[in-house]
Amino acid sequence: MATLIDTIESLSSDLISQSELDSIKSLPQSILNQEVPSPRLPDSSAARFSLAAPQILPLLNESELEILSLNTTNSGLFDFITGTPNPDFILGDANNNFILGFEGDDFILGLGGNDILFGQEGNDFLIGGSGHDFMFGGLGNDSLSGGDGNDCLFGGLGNDSLSGGDGDDTIVGVDPTSNNPGVNEIDILTGGAGADTFVIGDQNNAYYVGQGLFGFNDYAVITDFQSGTDKIQLKSGINYTFSDNFIAINSDSGLDVIAIVADAYNQGDLIFV
Repeated sequence: MATLIDTIESLSSDLISQSELDSIKSLPQSILNQEVPSPRLPDSSAARFSLAAPQILPLLNESELEILSLNTTNSGLFDFITGTPNPDFILGDANNNFILGFEGDDFILGLGGNDILFGQEGNDFLIGGSGHDFMFGGLGNDSLSGGDGNDCLFGGLGNDSLSGGDGDDTIVGVDPTSNNPGVNEIDILTGGAGADTFVIGDQNNAYYVGQGLFGFNDYAVITDFQSGTDKIQLKSGINYTFSDNFIAINSDSGLDVIAIVADAYNQGDLIFV
């Protein structure tokens, strides 16, 4: 079996962009080096539905919706499915699914297995389900929910809402490969149960460093930090101000708030890279 990064790098550039590949490469090596099965193309079915009236879910309030689902019984391999330019409802199965939403406001549900889900363009809703899932919102204002397992969630560009669920999750609201990760974004980050890591910076950049009074144009909101269990990752070598419920960078123009922490944290909860 190949590693996760080998599997993803083998995909055509028509399926996954260089920006998304760079985002994946920013993951810790312990994640990238995990062995995963190679993807394959299974049989799938797609049916077009015309919606005569608005639906309960706003993202489905479109003239056309693609319904795609997987129908395969082989286990131990990735089931591979791609969306359409329309809003898609994509339902995985109990196996390991590799799902690309493409354009449109997509609803993607991985269900069981260790899934890799890409929303890509549009305001997408991604649910990993059970298993250890890798989820990437892409462009747009996305909602990601990891579910059970140790998940890794990337919001990408836009104002995103990420919830790790159960397990030890890694939660990144931004696209780490953008020129200024997190600028003009307000992301809502929720860890859930388990020992979660909230990534507010990496070796290259501090995230959410923008403009506006006190930097309030862009920041992450950590809704449920558990001191002594969860961690907050920050870029080293920067002059920070730490308060009970926020983290700010000291810039020439004053404080730039990059994270609001709903519950108290202490210095032992911080990781500098």
